[in-house]
Amino acid sequence: MKAKLNLIPILLSCVAICLTSCSSSKPGSIPEVEQEKVDMGKYNTIYQIFPYSFADSNRDGIGDLKGIYDKLDYIADMGFTGIWITPVHESTTYHKYDVIDYYSIDSDFGTLDDYKALVDKAHDLGMIVIMDLVFNHTSNQNEWFKQSRTAQGKGDTSSQYYYYYNWYEEIPSGRSSNDFSYDSTAKKYYECPFWSGMPDLNWDYVFDQNFEAHLADGSPANLATELTDIMEFWLIDYGVDGFRLDATTSYYGNSNADTNDVKVLSWINEKAKAIKPDCYIVGEGSWGTSAYSNSSFYTSGIDSFFNFADAYSTGNIAKIFNQQNATTFADSINQDLTGASYTYTDSEGNQVTEQYVPAPFITNHDTTGRLVGASRGRENIDYLKFTYALESMWTGCIYHYYGDEIGMTVISPQDTDENKRIPLEWGDKYTCKPVSGTSEYSSSEAYPFGSVKKVMKSKDNSIDFISKCNKVRNAHPAITQGSAEMIYSSSDKTFSANIKTCDSEQVLVLINASWTSDYTYDYSESGFSTVVGQLAASSGTYIRQDDPNISELVLPPLSICVLAK
Repeated sequence: MKAKLNLIPILLSCVAICLTSCSSSKPGSIPEVEQEKVDMGKYNTIYQIFPYSFADSNRDGIGDLKGIYDKLDYIADMGFTGIWITPVHESTTYHKYDVIDYYSIDSDFGTLDDYKALVDKAHDLGMIVIMDLVFNHTSNQNEWFKQSRTAQGKGDTSSQYYYYYNWYEEIPSGRSSNDFSYDSTAKKYYECPFWSGMPDLNWDYVFDQNFEAHLADGSPANLATELTDIMEFWLIDYGVDGFRLDATTSYYGNSNADTNDVKVLSWINEKAKAIKPDCYIVGEGSWGTSAYSNSSFYTSGIDSFFNFADAYSTGNIAKIFNQQNATTFADSINQDLTGASYTYTDSEGNQVTEQYVPAPFITNHDTTGRLVGASRGRENIDYLKFTYALESMWTGCIYHYYGDEIGMTVISPQDTDENKRIPLEWGDKYTCKPVSGTSEYSSSEAYPFGSVKKVMKSKDNSIDFISKCNKVRNAHPAITQGSAEMIYSSSDKTFSANIKTCDSEQVLVLINASWTSDYTYDYSESGFSTVVGQLAASSGTYIRQDDPNISELVLPPLSICVLAK
């Protein structure tokens, strides 16, 4: 197939020279351009780690912080510029979303010193660290809850803990009984929509302007100051670069929940950025369509919310592959960018207006599938590679779930959290044991392409390809930050040419989403002259220029080419 685009009447005579100035061993192949990472700001390329299942340094079967420390070079070598680590605080569960002590590291994972060493090494490698912050609920073993239930049982309203949680004499009218549990010490019901072991915090108390009236004389703390101090501890004392906020649509369970949830997010954002103005905050929010359709949440100033419309096999990213429809690329990206900017006051009292940062992802620790499933990668690993290449061209701060780079699967049945969080198979002593409650599975079922060690030994492997994608992405602000405009599409929609634009740069992104056919594109009048990214997913294929005297590129099936001016 062949296309010619008449955008600019004057042919750029330097185009062919730029594309053929170096020799190559493959006839017609285009020289690779060395990619150098630019300042990513808040538009990073993030690798998500579930600590329990990631890397075990002491051979007790449980992943730990030292294991992450030892494997950070692996993550950095793939071109990831940040890590998101799910909760690490003391907890009764393997997932640690029921926090007993916000100032601790669970002994399963190590110590505070281990955490500080991990953050320091990440920074040395040029990566940011995002901590999972669980402020919707705590563990029922948290000292706050123990003190609160005692104060409630005694009717001791002078206790600072009396109001820390949502207590009721009876279950509120119109609410499900599943959202509450009875406590015999307090002789009352407490709100716990997720699980009886996770009582919800009382955010109304945070906003109560008269909270001093509830405290004993000289009491040094209240819930508002406790939560602020926790953020300062991790942002300043331990150097984390931001937070992933859990359950951002669940701070309130009442009929006015959205408005109140935004109020909570505004408070967290204000406090966190007063402590560290450049910290990055991403919220877990699920609205069924684009995360950005609920733009009211962005009035909080939170930088990002995960975009569920881009996720799974039915999401915008994988859909381009599955439907062989490259024409939806620009529209999907611009949909992610639609919505209001937000304004906040910086540490010097200046009003700063910023655009929110989209947070595309395909899978994470809560999804019922992985990248290999979303991309039909079991049939052909090249499908997985191409789908990741599409994500790497997306605008925003993108997220990648550990193990997706080797085609790990969610084992059947898929409806248990444990089955979504099986160990990363390293092929060495760092491989963890499965979480208790995980279904039995074979290695071939869970790791169809083998361990990290095995994959890395194979030619044109998925790990090397993802590294290549990330390095192209990280070198171009127009890719990470730009809006998109489709300037050409093929009649069958399998090919599209898209200009991505930000303040400092423009690039041309060519996408051949066909599974079987080459596509020839005449770039001579596009205004772009230098190939700066070549992402051909299928083994043995490459982007080429068959005739150095003709300004045409040939893109093989499942490939992306990026050109600069």
